[in-house]
Amino acid sequence: MPRSEKFPTPFKTELIVIFHKKGKENNSVNSYIPISLLPILEKLLEKLLLQRVNFPLNKQNVLHPRQFGFREGKSINHALRKLLDAIEDAKKREHYVIVISLDIQGAFDNLKYDIIRKELRKLCTKSNISETLEDILSNRNVAIQTSDGPAVWKQMQGCQQGSCTSSLFWNIVSDEILKIDWSKKIHLQAVADVFAFVISGRTRRELEQHTSFALETFKNWTDKNQFNASIEKSQYLLIGDLQGVQSTDEIPNQ
Repeated sequence: MPRSEKFPTPFKTELIVIFHKKGKENNSVNSYIPISLLPILEKLLEKLLLQRVNFPLNKQNVLHPRQFGFREGKSINHALRKLLDAIEDAKKREHYVIVISLDIQGAFDNLKYDIIRKELRKLCTKSNISETLEDILSNRNVAIQTSDGPAVWKQMQGCQQGSCTSSLFWNIVSDEILKIDWSKKIHLQAVADVFAFVISGRTRRELEQHTSFALETFKNWTDKNQFNASIEKSQYLLIGDLQGVQSTDEIPNQ
C-alpha cells in the first residue's frame, strides 16, 4: 500500500463515456448515463483499499444492517424478506400500514466530497487506509473525448459508476439516515440508493402523523446532503381501509 497515504495522481483522472438510456428522450440530460473508464491499476488499488477498510467495518458491524446494497452476504432477497417481516409484524398488531419507496435521483453523481470525508472520519479509525481513501477525493479530473481531442475539467462532486469505492462512499453517507432513532412504528431500510419505509399506526390519524414525521425527517436528510428524491420513481402501497391517506403526489417535495 502507498506509505504516503496519497492516492497516485495519474489515477485521479477519469475518462467518461456517455451511454443513452434505452427508451429515453435524446434531448434530455437525464436520458444519458456516464460510465468511468478507469486504469486497471487504479481499480486494483481501489479494490485493495476496499478490502482493507471493509474488514473492520463488517467485523465491528459499523454500518447499519438494513442497508442491503453493496454488502457482502446481503442481497435483494434478504431486503424483500425484511420488508415483508416488517409488514407482517404491523398487521399482527392490527395496525394500518403504508409502504413508501423513495429513489434518490442521481445519487452517485451528487455525492459531495466534504460530506463523504466527514462521514468517513466518523465511522473509520484514522489510519493509512482511511487517509488514502480520503485522498482519492482530492484534485480529481474528468475527461471526455471530443472531435477536437480530450476535454478535461475539475471534478467537484460525484462518484462515477465504474469506480470500486463509489459503493462504499454511498453506504457511508446513507448510513446516517438509517441510524436515526426511529420509533417502532417506523421501519426504514435501503438497497443502495432506494429506500423503503414501512409505517404503521393504530388509527388513520396516527398513521398520518407517523408518515408525516418520517417523510419530513427523510427530507431534512436529503436537503442536508443536497439530494433529491425522484417523484416519478416514488411509490406507495396502502394496506387497510385508508381512504384519504397521503398519496405519492402528496409526498413532500425532496
